[in-house]
Amino acid sequence: MKTKITSVLVFLFLVLGTGYSSAQVTAGSVRFGTSAINSNIHLLAAGNERDTATVLDLDCDGINDVRLYLYNGNLEVDGRNEARLILLNDSFSVCTDTGQAGLIALYNAGDTLCTGAHQWSADTNITLGCYGGFTMICYQQYSTVDKYIAYIKKSTQQIGWIKASFNLMADTLALSVKELLVLCKPEAVSEPDDAAHFNLSPNPSPDGKVKITRGERISWIEVFNCYGQVVKTFHGYSNEIVLPDQGGIYIVRLFYDSGIYFNRKVIRQ
Repeated sequence: MKTKITSVLVFLFLVLGTGYSSAQVTAGSVRFGTSAINSNIHLLAAGNERDTATVLDLDCDGINDVRLYLYNGNLEVDGRNEARLILLNDSFSVCTDTGQAGLIALYNAGDTLCTGAHQWSADTNITLGCYGGFTMICYQQYSTVDKYIAYIKKSTQQIGWIKASFNLMADTLALSVKELLVLCKPEAVSEPDDAAHFNLSPNPSPDGKVKITRGERISWIEVFNCYGQVVKTFHGYSNEIVLPDQGGIYIVRLFYDSGIYFNRKVIRQ
């Protein structure tokens, strides 16, 4: 795959990159150079299933940066249920609440990320939530819905967020990520040289209707606007999508059943 970035995009990044990294970021906002994507991550653990995990690439460089981990500790034998965030390299930090023994800081939409008593932690294994364990002290909450976790890329000082929910008290433990702010624009994401993976036609589209020629079965489709925001989502098998009413450039991202995804630009006239 080749990374395709126009000279205009490079110029804008150089001009605005410093302003982005030094500016305050709020939970749920999408800043220049970033993209909010629907991640559709749902981890479950029940019965004899002890753990489950997934990984995240926060800056679209093809290297996994975070592992989300859900652990069923078997409460009947004094175990402890846990949801954890594990940093896989030293490129990133997450924000913790220093007023509560360094535990993860969770934010509501619109909150300013990592200010006041909160700070970027040096820890690489962070507790998101826990429940149970008579002999194990648990300071963190056992459930939360649609809270934002703040992270920072050390080299650029760019701030992103992970919108997460978890429940560690139910019969089936759950940890999900509905949305994720990644530190890249869809226009700058790698896309395949071989157009056989999928193609869009007509392009430009005069009425917003776009037919898809694909290489394998599609799991779901996301459409991004020029600001990196997801404006439409299509689930399941589809040969045609309809772009938003407003004319302009969009990025269509196809997720295959195999877990691979590819991107294509399309224009609505």
